[in-house]
Amino acid sequence: MIPAKIKEDFYNKYNYLRPDAEKNGWETPWDNTAEWCKEHWQEIVITAAIIVGAALAIATVVMTGGAALVPLLSTLLTAAGVSAGTAMTASAIISFTVAVVAVGSTIGSSVLNIVDTWGNIDNPTFNAWQSALNWTSMISNGLYSIGSIVHGKSLVPC
Repeated sequence: MIPAKIKEDFYNKYNYLRPDAEKNGWETPWDNTAEWCKEHWQEIVITAAIIVGAALAIATVVMTGGAALVPLLSTLLTAAGVSAGTAMTASAIISFTVAVVAVGSTIGSSVLNIVDTWGNIDNPTFNAWQSALNWTSMISNGLYSIGSIVHGKSLVPC
């Protein structure tokens, strides 16, 4: 017979090996959740930051209806001598295209960054896609943000 202290020490270290008949009913698969969170707090914080940043970037595009660049672009195009109707059409197409690229690249970039945070991926193809989507997201959201700022102080009535 194994002494109780040795047996208990063993099951404290290897709890998953304890037979169901010896479990006290209070043990759950979530018993080590706090310990797991303590070990992975950096990944949890990074993931939360990525999700919040992506949500804010996407919300900016959605709340403006994808048209934040229209006032700025139409002003620039009419100043360059393009007719008002053509300028508005071109501005709308460009603005919606930038909006779609901003949302799509933000989603893709966020997913790849979260996967890399948890898996520490060291694959050249993965890293190339991740870098390309990060840059695309940064540039398209930056352009869109400029349009949002100008849209708030638009020279052209919307």
